[in-house]
Amino acid sequence: MLAALVMPAAAGEVDDLILDSLISTMLVAAYGPGNAPEKAAQTLGEIGDPRTVEPLIEALVHGRYRDSVRWNAAEALGKIGDPRAVEPLIEALTNKYSHPMTKRNSAMALSKIGDPRAVDPLIETLNDRDYNVRQCAAEALGDIGDPRAVDPLIEALKDSKSGTHAAVALGKIGGQRTVDLLIYMLTTPPTHAPARKYEALVRRNAAVALGEIGDPRAVDPLIVAFEDEDSSVQFSAAEALGKIGEPAVDPLIAALQVEGGWTRIYAVRALGYTGDEKAVSPLIEVLKADFFVNRRDAAAALGEIGDPRAVDPLIEALRDEEYGVRACAAEALGDIGDLRAIEPLTYSAANDEAFAVREAATGALEKIQGESSIPYVSLEEIRNETQTVCSKGIEPSIPYVSLEEIRNETQTVSNGTDNPFKREIEALKNEDRSVRRQAVFDLWRSGDARAVDPLISALQDEDEGIRSDAAEYLGKIGDVRAVDPLIETLKDEDSDVRYHAAFALGSIGDPSAVDPLIEALKDEDYSVRFYTTMALNNLNDSRAVDALIEVLSDENEDSGVRINAARGLAKIGDEKAIDPLIATLEAEDYKVRKGVAECLRYIHDPWVIEALVDVINNDNEIEQVRQAAAESLQIIQCYSEDPIL
Repeated sequence: MLAALVMPAAAGEVDDLILDSLISTMLVAAYGPGNAPEKAAQTLGEIGDPRTVEPLIEALVHGRYRDSVRWNAAEALGKIGDPRAVEPLIEALTNKYSHPMTKRNSAMALSKIGDPRAVDPLIETLNDRDYNVRQCAAEALGDIGDPRAVDPLIEALKDSKSGTHAAVALGKIGGQRTVDLLIYMLTTPPTHAPARKYEALVRRNAAVALGEIGDPRAVDPLIVAFEDEDSSVQFSAAEALGKIGEPAVDPLIAALQVEGGWTRIYAVRALGYTGDEKAVSPLIEVLKADFFVNRRDAAAALGEIGDPRAVDPLIEALRDEEYGVRACAAEALGDIGDLRAIEPLTYSAANDEAFAVREAATGALEKIQGESSIPYVSLEEIRNETQTVCSKGIEPSIPYVSLEEIRNETQTVSNGTDNPFKREIEALKNEDRSVRRQAVFDLWRSGDARAVDPLISALQDEDEGIRSDAAEYLGKIGDVRAVDPLIETLKDEDSDVRYHAAFALGSIGDPSAVDPLIEALKDEDYSVRFYTTMALNNLNDSRAVDALIEVLSDENEDSGVRINAARGLAKIGDEKAIDPLIATLEAEDYKVRKGVAECLRYIHDPWVIEALVDVINNDNEIEQVRQAAAESLQIIQCYSEDPIL
């Protein structure tokens, strides 16, 4: 409503009376209920009139205004872009008492203004305890583009939460020194086992940054990174080379000749990311490779490039012995959109033995039919038309492959077996980790219930990543046969495997998992406890109430785990949870208090209402918690016949 009054007018054309009214609403009404002050600050930012800068600064820096007004004022000052706001925004950014949202908006406002005075304070903020603030500080440093930020941003690549933002920021700053430092970090080998995961994060973010910068000097080091021991580094290197584009194409084509290892696999993917037509012929050759992963990825890459020269080879790939290759070929043909693919895709959609291929072919046909102005032609019509053309002695432009040939070829591939997953089951025994991991993925993607038993066997794989994948995919399939094996997997030595097993049990929803999941709440690893509480939330079983109350009441527990416990208790709705939930409104961690205030909206009890009113009226409580309590009270009111207040 406020914006509607003023937005038709440009800055400088807004009536003084309207500006005064908005400023008064922002500054004077900020003590009362409702969100009018916040809306007024937002509207002042949209107007962009420099006359509003001083009142907005007042709203930002004076502690008597509530947090939501302050962070809206910071955002408005960024939109106006007046240099007078730089010092007040720096003050709000560096003040340890500022709300994280105020800090975030101050960082982004300084980014828009672009004043170099903000560089040092933003560098300092890269160490803020709130990762969202650190992310915004990194983004702002990238936008300002000052070389002073390079070394601090390089250091920030080690941050698991904001490292990627630091990488993108380094990409914006660029420069020869930055590239040299990033190449050094990418190519520095791991030192000792405890630091490997941490060092892999740095190498991954270095690859991301090199892709953002796009310097051709990074091409060879990024190709070398295809053999990195960490898959996230390999993926990031391929994506970075795709962003570098044309300078990377010839070296990547040369890398296709490397036998064994990961180089060829990721070179194929990177060529697809480049979208360069020079890669089409080499990728068509890879469709004939012995290793099915190469063939599959080549089909996907050809689809990304979209060159019509790939249509005939991709049609041929619909007859590949590996269904994953056939599925990717179908998707690629859909991406290219050539009408020549309609007949073979129609057959695959109706007759392929693998669900994943039938689904991909159906989707590809929908794409082609949607993009073409030519009406859809059925398989029978295409067959009849082709036979008519041939009977008149006219040579078709594409070599005709009869349906019988395709059917015979499919039968040859399947060997007439009842189990379509013989290749995947055999691949699960392969010494190469990448082959086993791909087999696990292909089993899940098949959508076939017969894939459950092989996936259960993969829970015993020696590699923790494969065990994690198997647990995750079993949860997505949701077959109860996986429940007992997943319960056993809750005792796995690797925490990632355990938390995937816990989450999978929650997704399946079988009540026999409740007691084992309650026991898993004692796990030493935070992530396992976090996903276990989520799983118990999904199961919604009253047997978990006492255990969830214990988690909720533990001041030493992580806030995310406690909030999940509160959600589970609110969902179950057992009366014995009401007092512990109300008591937790006085927890030390404001995030827990806020989470509990949000959860109480699902419990329509007089004691809950009284507790929420107390929170709203508590002047010492932070604004976020009071707001959550107010929203919960409003929701309870919607279901109440009598007014609450």
